[in-house]
Amino acid sequence: MFKRTLFQWVAGVLLIGGLIGWPITAHAVEPEATTLGEGQAEQGDERDAPDASQCAVLVDMVENDRGDQVPEETDLGCFATFAEAVAAATAGAVELPADATPEAEGLEEALAPAQTVILSTEYDCRNCIVLPFFCRAITFFGRDGICRSGRFYRTNLTGFWNNRASSTRGSTACPRNCGFQGFNQAGFGVCFFHSSRSCGNYPGIFNNTISSKRWSR
Repeated sequence: MFKRTLFQWVAGVLLIGGLIGWPITAHAVEPEATTLGEGQAEQGDERDAPDASQCAVLVDMVENDRGDQVPEETDLGCFATFAEAVAAATAGAVELPADATPEAEGLEEALAPAQTVILSTEYDCRNCIVLPFFCRAITFFGRDGICRSGRFYRTNLTGFWNNRASSTRGSTACPRNCGFQGFNQAGFGVCFFHSSRSCGNYPGIFNNTISSKRWSR
């Protein structure tokens, strides 16, 4: 009964958000686990906060010994600018202006020659804001074509970023941008559907409670 009531409440919040003009479409996801937030750890310690405001992670999906697709992640570090994060994700193949931001026009086209896409950028402040020392961002990059082939990317948010995300900016490469309250996509989740590099705030109970992500078409 609790889960049904909670799910209906979340769906109602999201419906209201759609009526007032959120720039994306979102819906709540039924829980995949039996307990709300199963596998969820404590919020990342502020003492582990990155020393720069633009962090980057490269996510790839590889096949394990059993033939399952599992995520393989490379922590690229944190940088003073988004342009430096992009350069790290593309091994220097893409050089953006120093003042480039994750919402820049033509960004996805600029990444195409490097066969790299942005999966999403997660922010620990509302409205996808970055402010040095106060509001940080982490961008997840992937290899182009994964979502178009019908597969998906997934990852856990660990360390400082566990239970930190307050807003998210998606992409058109993998427009279904989902966050879950437990590790490994367990617990309740919320999905945003992006037709552009739009920003969405995690609503209600999902604010500061995201522990894992999944991106697909």
